[in-house]
Amino acid sequence: MEIADENRNREIRNKGIITAVVAREASKRILGGSVLYGLKQIDKAVNVVQQQDKFQLKQAINTAMKQSGLKQKGFEIAYLKEAPKPKFSDVLKKIKNDLSNKDKTPILKRVLQSVNSGFKYEEGENEIVNRYTKFRLNIYNKNPLYKIKPFSEIKEELAKYRTNKILSKIKAGENACINNSYKKIIMPEKKLHTAIFHEIGHNINLRSPFIRQMNKMTKYMHKVPLAILTLALLNKQTEKSEQNSNQNTLQKAHNGLKKYAGLLAGLSVLPKLINEGMASINGQKLAKSLMAQNKLSKELYKKIILTNVMGFSSYAAGAMVTGGTVYAAIKLKDKIQQHYENKNK
Repeated sequence: MEIADENRNREIRNKGIITAVVAREASKRILGGSVLYGLKQIDKAVNVVQQQDKFQLKQAINTAMKQSGLKQKGFEIAYLKEAPKPKFSDVLKKIKNDLSNKDKTPILKRVLQSVNSGFKYEEGENEIVNRYTKFRLNIYNKNPLYKIKPFSEIKEELAKYRTNKILSKIKAGENACINNSYKKIIMPEKKLHTAIFHEIGHNINLRSPFIRQMNKMTKYMHKVPLAILTLALLNKQTEKSEQNSNQNTLQKAHNGLKKYAGLLAGLSVLPKLINEGMASINGQKLAKSLMAQNKLSKELYKKIILTNVMGFSSYAAGAMVTGGTVYAAIKLKDKIQQHYENKNK
């Protein structure tokens, strides 16, 4: 009888967990997508006006590269030609066709190969793609996980996919980035040119030991929300009537984690916010000095500020969405579990 009850409780809990995880991912994409859509609309307005001042902005960027010391260090700006990201429906068709062919290649590797084949680049852009892929592959080679199957079989294709994911956003005019080891600032050809000051700010950040530490933490902190959600979903919080008498230290810690899971998940983005915020501040200071030298108009300076505000807002919104969806997923899981428990009484 006890075994049957235990199995039933496990089944009830699993139903709640699965529903909660699916709900979290759906709400994260809906809420996050809505915020980013709004920011993109403002960004389009900035880019349309920006074309009128293109020559002056180009001159100001060249001066900023020199005054920041990036030019002397050998940094260059690479512009990627605009291209839309692959359509999801086309990617699915490609995967279906490729998997229908008999092949001894591992399925996951074939899926990644199919996805990667949908990303197209101009001839002059292949060097950037190869360098970024090599950079990512070196990271995987240092990770013991990628020395065992199935990860060892897919690491090359996974490195290509991560590269394609980053560069496709740039080609679509949605992002820009700086690679300090490669000494390149990579930008869309026609959009987001005011974001170059933010990217230069990332290099200036490296002069601060504190920001360098925040940058290192960012690489690992993105895994924290999922870890918090996983731990919090594994058990239903003890009822208040039981909390005073039957709880041990571990259970109290677990209940505390569940209670503040949303807040902790949101705070995990803090190192990223600090890093991005300081990059904007440093880039903005550089732009302000150029305005004082009459090498940048007040109008363009305002657009640089607006670009930085939009960029930081997207990260801040991401933190709120992360925390909110973790909190909502846990609450939903507990309600579903309670519903099934009451139904089975």
